[in-house]
Amino acid sequence: MVRVRCWLDDCKFWKEGICSSPEIEIYPDEGCVTMEVEELEEEEAAWEEEEEGWEEDEEEWEEDVE
Repeated sequence: MVRVRCWLDDCKFWKEGICSSPEIEIYPDEGCVTMEVEELEEEEAAWEEEEEGWEEDEEEWEEDVE
């Protein structure tokens, strides 16, 4: 089994410096296109939830103004 050493420690496939992805795709100009950042997905979900809360607050504010 081939082991690929990787320095992109924010990738969800990164396990103690070794890529754990079953398949890896690398382009010379772009680098690893298999990389998936897990933290960003969680942050985006949290941001979307926060935005929904803002919309609810805005609706309540508009009702209070009327």
